[in-house]
This record gives sequence, C-alpha cells and structure tokens, in this order.
Amino acid sequence: MKNNIVKNLDMLKNRFLKLEMWKRIALFLLLLVIVSGISNVNKHNTSDNDYEVTSKNKSKINESSNHKTAKEDEKEKSDVSTEDVQKTVAKENELSSEKQNESEDDTPSNQVNDSVGKSENEQKTSLSTGQKNAIDSAKSYISFMAFSRTGLVNQLVFEGYTTEDATYAVDSLRVDWNAQAVKGAKNYLNTSPFSYSGLVRQLEFEGYSNAEATHGVSNCGANWNEQAAKAAKSYMDLMSFSRDGLIEQLVFEGYSQAEAEYGVASVGY
Repeated sequence: MKNNIVKNLDMLKNRFLKLEMWKRIALFLLLLVIVSGISNVNKHNTSDNDYEVTSKNKSKINESSNHKTAKEDEKEKSDVSTEDVQKTVAKENELSSEKQNESEDDTPSNQVNDSVGKSENEQKTSLSTGQKNAIDSAKSYISFMAFSRTGLVNQLVFEGYTTEDATYAVDSLRVDWNAQAVKGAKNYLNTSPFSYSGLVRQLEFEGYSNAEATHGVSNCGANWNEQAAKAAKSYMDLMSFSRDGLIEQLVFEGYSQAEAEYGVASVGY
C-alpha cells in the first residue's frame, strides 16, 4: 500500500512538472487559498472555544455570587431567629419567676407551721446536755406549780443548773407569765387571807413584775371583804384585839378601812 502511495505521488509530481508555467502558478494559488481557508476555520473554532470557556467562567462567578448572597440571607435569617428565640426565652423566664413568687406567696399556713416545727427540732438536736435537761426540769416544775420567770430560773439554779442553761431553758418554754401570776394569786389565797395590795406585794416578792402581779391579783376572783373577815378571825385566834386595834392591824395589812371594818364586824365587834 505504501508503494502505491509513492507511485501516485510520483505520477502527480510528473504531471505537475509537465504543466505550463501559468497553470503551475494557478494551482499553487489555489493551494494557498485552501490552506488559508482551513486556517480561518481553526481560528474560528478556537474563538468559539474561548467564548464558551469565558461564558462558563462567568456562569461560575454568577453562581458563586448567588451562593454567597444565599448564605448571607441565611445568616440574616439565623440572626433574626436567634434574636426571637432569646426574646422568647427571656419572656418565659420572667413568667416562670412571677409564678414562683405567686407560689411562695400562696404557701399554706400548715407548711409554714411544719417548717417552724422542723426548725425547732433541728435546734433541739444542737443543744447541750445541760440545756436539754434544764428544759425538761423547767417543764416539770411549770406543770404543777405557778412560777414567775425569775422564780423558775432561780429554782433551776438551786437544782444545780448553770445560770445560762437555766435561763435558756425558761426562755425556750414561751410561758404566759400573766397566766402564771393568776395561778400564783389563787394558790396564795387557798393557803392564807390577803388584801389586794398585800397579794400584789407577795407576787412581786416571788419575782413577778408589777404589771404581772397586778394582772394576777385583779383576775384571781377574790372577794376582799371575805379576805378581811378571814384575816380578822386568824388574828383573833392568835391573840386578843380590841376593835380599834384589830381594824388598825387589818389596814396595816393593806385592807381598806371599809374592808377592815367589815372583817372586824364578822368576828363579833
């Protein structure tokens, strides 16, 4: 096959050489035209390719720009969404705080009492042995006998407790000392006759304050005329008295003149 091509080329060469000069020139120009045409076609294809590449690049740039814009939009939406969430959370926290305050205001009284009871129990467990025993002794004394605050402290100290433990024990009982003064006044009247002022002085001597003693005597239910009669009889059982001497003795004990005369009259004067 290669030999055939060589032969054909030789034949074309011989024919070309046999042609006249002007025909050779014309053929040569024709070849130039053909070659030039092929070159222009290649350039056009190259230009089209460059245009296509440029278009693709522009498309990628536009896509990148659109992608960035989309990301920026998403970021703005995210920022807005985050701000809304923060506002919502803050509002919920505020509502929760208000509900908690309302719940604390509406705490039932029994829960408060339970809390106080627990506090007292916790306090008791932290007491010393001396304080615990002093409290028990104070409760025992106050359960069967009337005492003033000072009188009960002195009694516990007499029993051997320190002043500090005795004072702590008495103050921890939360005693109504006015009520104790009433009981004390009644107890004295059950053993001996007293005038109003004489019984007040006796309660003060036992450690009650003047206000407590006055309250006790005023609320003990005594009939002071009858107390004067009892006192007059007691004096007459001990020794002899004239009428005036007995009246004078009863007034000295704190009875009024009218009460003393009533008492003296009750014994036969």
